[in-house]
Amino acid sequence: QIYVAVKTTGKFHRSRLQPVIDTWYRTAPTSTFFFTDNQPEPGLLQLAKSAGVDGKNPFIETSCPSDHSRTALSCKLEAELTHFLKSAESSDKAWFCHVDDDNYLNTPALLKKLSHYPADQDWYLGKVSISQQLEIIDRLKPSTGPTANRKTARFWFATGGAGFCLSRALVDKMRPYLIDGQFQRLADTI
Repeated sequence: QIYVAVKTTGKFHRSRLQPVIDTWYRTAPTSTFFFTDNQPEPGLLQLAKSAGVDGKNPFIETSCPSDHSRTALSCKLEAELTHFLKSAESSDKAWFCHVDDDNYLNTPALLKKLSHYPADQDWYLGKVSISQQLEIIDRLKPSTGPTANRKTARFWFATGGAGFCLSRALVDKMRPYLIDGQFQRLADTI
C-alpha cells in the first residue's frame, strides 16, 4: 500500500545504505526504491537483491547532480515522484513516502499511522522542522514596481530530512508539474 523512496548519493552507499538494507528495508523490499546519482558497488547491489523479492534491483539512477543544491534536490524528488506515478498505475500503491538515507523507517508503525488517513483525499504528512512558516516572494504572480512591493507567500512544509508522505490523490494532482522537468523549473522560480 506504500511506496518508499530513499534519497541517497554514491558517497553514502556503504556508510548509510548498508545499515538500511540490513534493517528496515527487509520489512518492505517490494515497496522501497533507492534514488541515487550512480549505481552501487556490486556487493551492495547483491545484498539489496538478496534481501528483496525475486532479485529486484531497488536502485534507480537519476542522472541528477550529486550535490545538495535546490536544483539537485528538486531533480531527485521529481525522479522519485515520476517513478511512483509510473509504478502506481499498475499497482495498489496509495501512498508515496520519501525518506533520506540516514533515516530509520518503522514500516509497521507507518502503515498503521497512514491507515487513519484516506488515500483518496489530499494528504501531505510529515514533521515541520522550522519554527515558523516559510515566507518567499511569489515570483509566479506578476508584480509592478520594485521587489519590495511583490507579494509574498507563507506556508509550512515538511522537510525531506525527517521524511514525509503524500497521498496518491495529491500526487495525481501534482502530475502536470512533473512532466519534462517542470518540477525543477517550478522549484527554480521560488
